Amino acid sequence: MITDFKNREEELKTLNQEYKKTTFSFYPIYGRRRIGKTELIKQFIKNKPHIYYLATEGTEKENITNFKKAAENIINLSMIKDDFEEIFKYVKNTLKKRTIIVIDEFPFLTKANKAISSKFQRIIDLHLKKSNIFLILCGSSVSMMYKNILGYKAPLYGRRTGQIELKPFTFKNIKKILNKPTEECIKIYGICGGIPFYLKEFTEKKDIYKLINEKIFSNTSILNKEVIFLLREEIDEISRYASITTAVALGYTKLGEIMNYCGLKEKLNIAPYLNVLERIGIIEKETPITSKKRAKGIYKIKDQFFRFYFHYIRPNESIIENDKQTALKILKKDYNSFLGNVFERISKEFIIAKHKPTKIGSWWHKGKEIDIVAINEIKKQIIFLECKWKKINYNQTLKIIKDLKEKAKHVKWLNKSRKEKYGVIAKTIEKKNELRKKGFHVYDLNDWK
Repeated sequence: MITDFKNREEELKTLNQEYKKTTFSFYPIYGRRRIGKTELIKQFIKNKPHIYYLATEGTEKENITNFKKAAENIINLSMIKDDFEEIFKYVKNTLKKRTIIVIDEFPFLTKANKAISSKFQRIIDLHLKKSNIFLILCGSSVSMMYKNILGYKAPLYGRRTGQIELKPFTFKNIKKILNKPTEECIKIYGICGGIPFYLKEFTEKKDIYKLINEKIFSNTSILNKEVIFLLREEIDEISRYASITTAVALGYTKLGEIMNYCGLKEKLNIAPYLNVLERIGIIEKETPITSKKRAKGIYKIKDQFFRFYFHYIRPNESIIENDKQTALKILKKDYNSFLGNVFERISKEFIIAKHKPTKIGSWWHKGKEIDIVAINEIKKQIIFLECKWKKINYNQTLKIIKDLKEKAKHVKWLNKSRKEKYGVIAKTIEKKNELRKKGFHVYDLNDWK
C-alpha cells in the first residue's frame, strides 16, 4: 500500500499551520480522482476535533441526514432543522473548541442542489466568518470546483483563506515508493504518471507487461474503465473529447492536425473542447520557451495515464477484447519509442532539481528542435540539452552536442550576453567524466539517485 505521507509533508505542514490559528479557516482541496486527497485529509484530522462527511450522489435531504450522523461523535444535531444553514449556525454557536469540518466530494452536493454554493456563501458570511471553525470542501471534479468555489464568478470566490491543489508525485518520490531499478520505474511512470492509486497496482515484483495485462487489459481490473469514469465525472458527453485526446496522444499535436483527425473544419468548433480539456488537466498547450505567442503552441497530454490509455487502449480496444496477447505484442514493439517523451518529461524534473532554472521548456522553430532549454534569468545562463532514451557512446555524445550548438544559434534570448552550456541525458553515457571535464552537462540513469 502506498500510504507514505513523507511525500505529502508540505501539504500537511500547510494545513497544520493553518489549524494553529484561532480564526475562521476555509480551504478548498482539489485535484484529479485517485490523487490522494481523502488520505491527506484523514491524516490531517487524525487526533483533532473534527466532523468528516463524504457526500453522495443522493438528494440534498439525504446528504443532510447523513451529515448529521457523521457529526454525532462531536455534536448532537438530531433536533436541528434539515437545512445546512441552520446546522452550521448551531455548530458555530455550540462548539467552543477549534473544530475541523470536512465535506468530501462537495461537487455531489452541487449536483443535488445547484444553489448549494450560494447557500455556503451565506453560511460563511453570516455565521462562520467570525468563528474558529476550519472548513474544508474537497472535490475530484476540477471543473465543478472551479465553477462553485475557485473561479472568479463562483459564489464562494474570495472566501477561502488558502487552498491546496494536490498534484501527482514527483519521479524522485515514485522511485522511493516503487523501490525498483530506475529504468523499470520510468516504464511504470509511462503508464501511471505520479498517481498514488495507480502506482500501488504496479508495486508487485512482476514483469511490467504481465502487470499491464492484469491491471489494465483485463475486463475485471479496476483500471480497465478508469479513464471513462474520470471523463464522465467532468463531462456529460465524452465522445468528442475522447476523439481529441486520442488525436493528441497519437502525435497529432498541432491544431490543424487535431481538427483533421477529428473531422472538424472550423476552429470555433474545437476551441471549447480544447479549453475544457486544458482546464481539467488532461491536455496542455506548450509553446517554444522563448516565444510569447500562444498561437505557436502545440498540444500535449498532461495526464500520463490518459496518454497511455489513448495511445494504446482506445485505438486497440477490439484487439484487446479478442486477443490480449496480440495487443501486448503491439505494445511491446512500440513502448520503447513511447517512452522517449516520458523520459524527456522526467528529465525536465531532474534538471529543475539539479540546476534550479527560473524557466524550463522545449524549443522548436522551422524544423529545428531542442528537447530541453533551461534558463536562469538571474545568472543570464542558458543550458541546452538533448534527451536520448538509449545508450550512447563518447563520440555520439560529442556529435549530439555539436548539433546542439548549431541549433542554439537560432534561439533568441540574450544572444550577446548569455552564458551557454550544453548537455545530454540518456540511459547510459560512455566516459561521462571526460565529457564533464570539457564542461558538458551529461547525465544518465546512474545519476538519478
